[in-house]
Amino acid sequence: MKQETIERIRQFSEERDWDQFHSPENLAKSIVIEAAELLECFQWNGNEFDLQHVKEELADVLVYTQNLMDKLGLDADEIINMKMDQNEKKYPVEKAKGNAAKYDQLQGKDQTTSENELDSTCGISDEELTMRFKESIRIDDDIRRIKGLPVARYDKEMKKAYLEYPDGRREFIGGDDV
Repeated sequence: MKQETIERIRQFSEERDWDQFHSPENLAKSIVIEAAELLECFQWNGNEFDLQHVKEELADVLVYTQNLMDKLGLDADEIINMKMDQNEKKYPVEKAKGNAAKYDQLQGKDQTTSENELDSTCGISDEELTMRFKESIRIDDDIRRIKGLPVARYDKEMKKAYLEYPDGRREFIGGDDV
């Protein structure tokens, strides 16, 4: 991102005195919420979407990401290159090329890093990551309810996804209403 754009983001927040609301936790929640809104652009048909809406939601994710990096004193190039170094170890070309499998499922000769070493690269256990992901989904669901928007659900018995509307109505994928 150009320095001019970064300064514009900073100035926008400063002029509105919003830094008081920009705790790392709140910014991380905002990133997840905006990422969910970005995903919503592709919800029912990934081939037909409003590019302008995608740009707007993607910009929201990037703005909140820049705000979080500022709050934590992080540099985008530095953290991206750190992560790319980790990814290059996790996904060596000879094992990962053309393969979408997770790093611990890749088959091939001589592992360069152990599974435990890879799990600890971000310092958070799989269980903790799963718990944090579920919490972010719960927060997003709460926000959707407050806004009067439907919440995505899954009926295990029927093995079908559906939208649950604030009035209790369910709209199953495929059009069956209950």
